[in-house]
Amino acid sequence: MLRCSICVLDERFSKIELIDGRYICRECLIFIKYPPDYDKMLREVEEVLSREGNNYDCILGLSGGKDSCVALKILVERFRVKPLAVTVDTGFIDEVAMDNCREITDRLGVDWKIVKENFIDIYREAFERFKSPCRKCSRRILSILRLEAVKRGLNVIVSGHELPFGHSAIRLMKGNVKLVRILAPFKMRESEKEKILRELGWIKPELPGYTTNCLVIGPAIVNFYNMHGYNFEIERIAALVRHGLLERKKALKLIEKPKIDEKLIKELEKRGLKLEKFINDLRDSLLCDDDQDN
Repeated sequence: MLRCSICVLDERFSKIELIDGRYICRECLIFIKYPPDYDKMLREVEEVLSREGNNYDCILGLSGGKDSCVALKILVERFRVKPLAVTVDTGFIDEVAMDNCREITDRLGVDWKIVKENFIDIYREAFERFKSPCRKCSRRILSILRLEAVKRGLNVIVSGHELPFGHSAIRLMKGNVKLVRILAPFKMRESEKEKILRELGWIKPELPGYTTNCLVIGPAIVNFYNMHGYNFEIERIAALVRHGLLERKKALKLIEKPKIDEKLIKELEKRGLKLEKFINDLRDSLLCDDDQDN
């Protein structure tokens, strides 16, 4: 199977061409021809993140994961604005990630609010239909953050997403609320983030999949992989490589089927995700992987 030599996409996801002796996917060719202007993105973000003079200048979606915690530090120390950090507790955030939220907001002197919403319907549907839960989960979180912003008379929401919206770090939401992906202009590699996270005292949760806060993603990837034969994160991971945010060698490991353990399965059951058929499939997959290792 042909795979792009720049990112990690294979011919199932994109047309692959042989150019100057290298296999390159259509997405990478477009990226090379029309590269993002990161300086322009930064100017846009600086213009949007101005001091309002009220209690808060914006809402920061804080998940406790590495990206949102780095985003909070940059927002406070680089842009000198005063955010209200809001964590939408889906019912399936790792306890270590919640501790990270508490510790880092306290360290940076930022007010923190938790909005409790149980997203179990999204996760159950994803397992039942062998789909990714991420898009629906993200949309619901953004809707909750937007309502919080509107309620407080704020028109800016900041997220820790690394990838831009095409060639911009800003997207207009309903009600003239601007969504800012604050990390997009900085092209920050993992080593740079790790340095910031060490300064913040951030602790990495031990979770499968490309996540540092969500209990569901790893098992959902395994469930999806068992049905479709690939990781539903592949296109996002490929984009990270394309933007120079992630090394290709590491990305190739990340798109493999993750390994999950019995402890995580029991934690999902404890939190109400009791999908016996699918949990049994996950257990079978776990046992098969162990047999292959031995």
